[in-house]
Amino acid sequence: MAWNQSDIDAALARNPSLRAANSHQAQGPIPERAVPDGPVAATVREEGDRSRIRVIIESRRVRLLDEDNLCGKYFVDLLRYAGVLPTDAPGVVGIKIFQTRVSSKEEEETVVEVFPAGLVSEET
Repeated sequence: MAWNQSDIDAALARNPSLRAANSHQAQGPIPERAVPDGPVAATVREEGDRSRIRVIIESRRVRLLDEDNLCGKYFVDLLRYAGVLPTDAPGVVGIKIFQTRVSSKEEEETVVEVFPAGLVSEET
C-alpha cells in the first residue's frame, strides 16, 4: 500500500507521538560555490629553473643509433666556443638529447635548438 499525504496526516492525527518522533529530520548537505575564488593549486617552481638555458638536440636518422653513441658533447662544445652558451655547467645549461626515425636519407639531419632561460619548461 502506498501512502499519500492525507494518509500520513491521518496517522499523525491519531497518534501525536509519531509527529514528535519524526520531527528531527536529517539535514541535507550545505551547497558550496560551484567555482571557487582562489586558484586550484599553488604554482610550484624551482628557483634554478628560470636561470637555466635549455639545449635540445634531435638526431633524425633512417637507422637509429645505439643510445651510448648518441652524444651531444660535440654540439654543446661548439655552441660554447661560438659564444652562444656562456658555459656548459649543469646549473646553467640543461641538455636534452633524443632521436627520431625518418623515412629517407635526404631527411637525415641533426637539429640543435637553444632556448633562453625561463622560456622552456624542464619537461621539454
